[in-house]
Amino acid sequence: MGSSRKRKAKVRSEPEMDAKKSMYISMPEFLQAQSEGYMPLHKHPDVKVCVKKIADLVSSMPVYQMQNAGSIGNVRLVDELSRKIDIDPNPYLTRKTLIYKSVEELLLYGNSFLLPAYDRQGLLQELKPIENRTVSLYPLDDGGYKAKIGNVDFDSDEIINFVNNPCYDSPWQGKSYRVQLSDVLRNIKQSNDIKSDFYTKHYRPGLIFFFNGDSDAFSSEEERDKTFQKWVKTKPGQPYTFPEGLISVDKFQNMSLSDIAINESVELDKRFIAALIGVPAFFLGIGDYNEKEYNNFIDTTIRPIAEILQQELTKKLLIASDRFFKFNINSLKAFDMDSRLSSMYEGKAMGVFNADEVRVVAGYEPTGLPEMTEYTMLENYIPVKDADKQKKLIQGGDKNGNADS
Repeated sequence: MGSSRKRKAKVRSEPEMDAKKSMYISMPEFLQAQSEGYMPLHKHPDVKVCVKKIADLVSSMPVYQMQNAGSIGNVRLVDELSRKIDIDPNPYLTRKTLIYKSVEELLLYGNSFLLPAYDRQGLLQELKPIENRTVSLYPLDDGGYKAKIGNVDFDSDEIINFVNNPCYDSPWQGKSYRVQLSDVLRNIKQSNDIKSDFYTKHYRPGLIFFFNGDSDAFSSEEERDKTFQKWVKTKPGQPYTFPEGLISVDKFQNMSLSDIAINESVELDKRFIAALIGVPAFFLGIGDYNEKEYNNFIDTTIRPIAEILQQELTKKLLIASDRFFKFNINSLKAFDMDSRLSSMYEGKAMGVFNADEVRVVAGYEPTGLPEMTEYTMLENYIPVKDADKQKKLIQGGDKNGNADS
């Protein structure tokens, strides 16, 4: 892992995580939260669905260590460091789990932290996830910052700090969506309470019973209950039965949720949540799946988050200026197999892909044969390096494309 960042040996105790980090709010804010049934952002169902979807997709992408190889472009490196980042960044966690946790914290709180651990030679051994609530960031006069984890101070280059939605005056400090979502989440909770009460506490059957009799018999609630129990109440599945002329029945239309526009209000609120976090509304059950909308979501939401992670990992873990980490964003794109294979065939004819790469896309194992890994082009599939030697393009060739000897 010679490309990982080396550290000078430092003697320090492991940071003690202080779980009693305090946050102060005003008494009116506290009383309002209590009266409205405060729900943390990470526990709200709609927010949780959005965050889970993004974290699941980002953590599913392979992480490549790349090198700028000059004229041939960027090439993928496979060594101990690339395995450490992509497979086992931590003795107890896989890349999938570690990245999932980081992205989840990033979206909910604005920051997510990892603490690199190095051996005596200064080579990376593991990435330790640090709980967001145990980290405090302090500004420096030069515009930078220090981090305090428990009772230990760290320079900014000693920790990995993923930042989302950066603050204006301190861009190393991220912001959550709590403020923007507070009113919307409150509206959704109130709408759910109304719907629950509508079908339970305030439900009224759409029938009216008219009794022919003395009005005094219905003057008290007790008398009305007795009459109802005697003539109207039936066992489940049984019809109403009573003497002709004694009771007449009419029906009316109850007010529905559509009449009070609850469903429309909830849909608007859910669309706002989806738009703010950056996911398609169909993830929250609004509308139907759309492939173009999904691919746009990958480009406009997943890609920027992947760039946050890969740039910070590159900056803090790599020394060589020609190396960088890259998430394979194309692995998440949605394509139907026919169109994807068609584009692969066209690419093969242009010398962009070889036959084995086409086999991989089609779901087959690569053969590894020399003729299957060679890049060929045009209708006769000659090697790319011999494209300028086509006999039909050589001045003076015969009608069959053979050059004059």
